[in-house]
Amino acid sequence: MRGLAILAAVAALGAAPDEARRFDGAYIPGGAIRMARLSTGALVAVADRAAGLDRSWGSSLLLAAGTTNDTRAPVELCDRVFYASRPLPLPSGEVAVERGVAGPLVPGHVRVDELTVDVVDPRTRAVRTILATTGFEAHLAALAGDEIVVYLIQPGVASLRAIDWRSGRQRVILPSLPPYAHDFRVDNGALLVRNRDDVRRELETLERIDLGSGTRTRLETR
Repeated sequence: MRGLAILAAVAALGAAPDEARRFDGAYIPGGAIRMARLSTGALVAVADRAAGLDRSWGSSLLLAAGTTNDTRAPVELCDRVFYASRPLPLPSGEVAVERGVAGPLVPGHVRVDELTVDVVDPRTRAVRTILATTGFEAHLAALAGDEIVVYLIQPGVASLRAIDWRSGRQRVILPSLPPYAHDFRVDNGALLVRNRDDVRRELETLERIDLGSGTRTRLETR
């Protein structure tokens, strides 16, 4: 299982297998790991480190050297990171991650968690919060210039937010869209995203969402 997780991370990163092995032994057997490379050449990874049935917030952000001749063990920068999420490197050299705390279990109701988007400095390990809210997930969909595009899923609604990673200033791109979006990609001032149709949930769509106006343009339905 761990070998499969490493290969998945390698495929996503475009790194060599020996680079992915920099995190070998730093997460639980069979756990998920998602990596990214910093401009310094170092590697960061969100790695599953918590045993148990609920691993929602059991991952950590780890830092490792990008060269195999540096044998120092990976360093934990912060914990409580969302399971199988991907670290988002920023132009400042910092890394954005989705973190949270599990909410109370209410019989007969869906659990709502405390969510934050945090920016971590690998050099000092300082952590600053640029978004604090509640819900199910605050997915880091993409980086668009000075803003992080966040796909926020809350009870009864999913929305697209833009968060300035320097100041924490927030704006709403779209107040509502179907809560099944995936495969986000920034393209010329817009976000390309696959999702379900607003009405016919059995149909998958490809849409272009203007990051300034929030205008949705359907490109494909299948």
